[in-house]
Amino acid sequence: MIKKKYDNLVKDPILLRDLGLQFATQKSKYKRRYGLYKCDCGNEFKTIISNVKYGTVRSCGCLVKKSNRVVMSNNFKTHGLSKHRLYQTWVGMMSRCYNPKNINYSYYGDRNITVCKRWANVENFIKDMDETYEKGLSLDRIDNDKGYNFENCRWADATTQIHNQRTLIITNTSGYVGIWYRKDRKKYAAELKVNKKKVSLGLYIDKETAMIIRELYIIDNNLPNKRNMKNATKSELKKILAN
Repeated sequence: MIKKKYDNLVKDPILLRDLGLQFATQKSKYKRRYGLYKCDCGNEFKTIISNVKYGTVRSCGCLVKKSNRVVMSNNFKTHGLSKHRLYQTWVGMMSRCYNPKNINYSYYGDRNITVCKRWANVENFIKDMDETYEKGLSLDRIDNDKGYNFENCRWADATTQIHNQRTLIITNTSGYVGIWYRKDRKKYAAELKVNKKKVSLGLYIDKETAMIIRELYIIDNNLPNKRNMKNATKSELKKILAN
């Protein structure tokens, strides 16, 4: 790829100063460690340190602009990728993960959800995902705590995505889907969504009990919601709860 050849000619940014933990925007829920860098072009810029470390950010923005022009002129015009049915899907994916101005950045980039290096190239993304695409489906991550790559992505309808959505709330430190700690009550809350409506299952002293109550509710009502112990049977869960 021309873009890759161009990247190899550019030196990595130099860290001038560690700026510590900061919010990306006023709406951000998570703090990230930022640094002040000097770009190969001479400009100084601020960005997330881990993005530079793992190669997601290579410049102040000049590299992206220049390489995009090269790719656009040599690939998109030849192959028509800018008009491909999956092109806007790719643009949206990249924006959610790397553009702090994106309305959904706090749920993706802010949570360190990234796009694999292969899919940073739109041509590779289309090669991997076009064959299985069907009209009306959207790009969905199987594990919502992991990033965008071929092994973790699929095409899904709206119903599947709703049941697979990230239910861990910002205050959740439980490690279980649908279980979060209520600081005001000093207990763990169990909840899930049914037909787009939140169902609260009560407050519990320990997170394990809250998790099992949620599991039993899903089994009893034959719901498709994501489970924490997907292989555990109802009798096994009740036995754990009784101990």
